[in-house]
Amino acid sequence: METFQINSKQDAKKLNLKLNTYWKKSNAGSGLEKDYFCTVYKKLENTSERGRVFSALIDLEMTYLFMAKDVTKSGGGWNQNFAPGKLEGGSVLDDYNKFQGKVDILDALNSFTFRSRAFWDKYMGILVLIKDFENYQKYCKAKSRKKNFKKIASEWTDFPIEVQEALVHTLQQSEIYGLSKQQVEEGTFYPANFLDVLFTYIEQLDNQYRTPEAHGTGALRKWSLSMLPIEHSRDFDLLGHWNIVNSMIRGLREYLVNSAQIKS
Repeated sequence: METFQINSKQDAKKLNLKLNTYWKKSNAGSGLEKDYFCTVYKKLENTSERGRVFSALIDLEMTYLFMAKDVTKSGGGWNQNFAPGKLEGGSVLDDYNKFQGKVDILDALNSFTFRSRAFWDKYMGILVLIKDFENYQKYCKAKSRKKNFKKIASEWTDFPIEVQEALVHTLQQSEIYGLSKQQVEEGTFYPANFLDVLFTYIEQLDNQYRTPEAHGTGALRKWSLSMLPIEHSRDFDLLGHWNIVNSMIRGLREYLVNSAQIKS
């Protein structure tokens, strides 16, 4: 029995087209650049671990797609049912339409939380595969992939400028944006400052959402099941993380496309 595999540039091209069609039908976003998978597959042709790297990339992009669907579902659910002039005030226990609409939003945000955390493990894993393949199995087996990645990546002598710029892009509203941008230009942002910013974001996600949802009584439910106006409900604060993910996936795509040859 044959499992799903990409065995040629033609397969990669077909996957790109099919996935973009799925993006469009899901109303979740614009999807992939034309022939992105085909371009990356070709750049991996002299890499002994092309299959593993490409499979990891597909996995990351699928996770990103599912996150986009979660964002669309949660935001769309709010607009459809709870925008001003629609279902307002009272309690979800007063009306089943309120209850169902709010539970659907909670479902999407809960899913987004766990997929976000998985996204970062997969994102870091691709970088290890490409930059430091010999340490990939150690990374996968590590008790804490965050700590392991930080240890491995801090020893790399170079790092994709596109990914650095993508992270700095997320700091535009921060007081450290100007300095960080200058450090990227000077070649001093990586590794220490890059890793500090990246893991600040990941730890915020873990501490505020993922850990309470996975190991506690939940951080989202008390907000998602309330009838508070959206500006007072903190559940949608989670989606601020979506902006970070968007920037970082674009940075990784640009790096892979711009690379003369990808080696692992």
